[in-house]
Amino acid sequence: MVKHTTGVRRLDDVLRFKIEEVVTPAGSGLSSYKLDNGVVITHSNSIDPSVDELKPKLLKYDSRGHIVETSDFGKLKISVNSAPYVQYDGSSSALLKLGDDFMDSDGCI
Repeated sequence: MVKHTTGVRRLDDVLRFKIEEVVTPAGSGLSSYKLDNGVVITHSNSIDPSVDELKPKLLKYDSRGHIVETSDFGKLKISVNSAPYVQYDGSSSALLKLGDDFMDSDGCI
């Protein structure tokens, strides 16, 4: 859905009005042509899949819904007597239970 002078319309409807305005800059790999009562936009750029491990990101949006900042999730690390007990990066739902697994002995776990 996009905003148009006639109101909010589907993108394919609006493109029919704007075929003369489609700009495909040189070197962009984009091209466009009329087909029936619409426009077809194609690209010739190759897109290679990432080989890096996918990691969750924190996203910050502005009032218009545009992403304005990304950052990595921090990690919650719980250590008991200087030894790592559990670590959580916030990327999925989880329940961190400490419960009665530990006993307090004069301020020491």
